[in-house]
Amino acid sequence: MGCDRRRHHREKFVPLFRETKAERIVTEHDNPADWRRFARRSIEHIKALGL
Repeated sequence: MGCDRRRHHREKFVPLFRETKAERIVTEHDNPADWRRFARRSIEHIKALGL
């Protein structure tokens, strides 16, 4: 599955996240070479989604 297609797939769930009472969103990567970069980019993406 291509990167754009994966991103679109994940973004379809954004409205559902807003309907839950969840207070946290957990991001995961099997083995990031730079965990700080992974964390920063994850936070930026979640904020860009409006979550």
